[in-house]
Amino acid sequence: MPRYATTAAVKWPIDTLPERPGLLVYAQGRIGVYVGGGGAGEAISHAGGVVKTRVADRVWT
Repeated sequence: MPRYATTAAVKWPIDTLPERPGLLVYAQGRIGVYVGGGGAGEAISHAGGVVKTRVADRVWT
């Protein structure tokens, strides 16, 4: 069993993510915040800091 389980009240397939900034996107071991326009903010590491990435370029669920 994973250490953390996703228990969101509402879930969408990542390819149908609605255009609602502030939604959380999840990948095992990390979480991001959808910022709109197909982008998400995620903390990649202490040294790398927080970056904006394209949702389609990651393995979000």
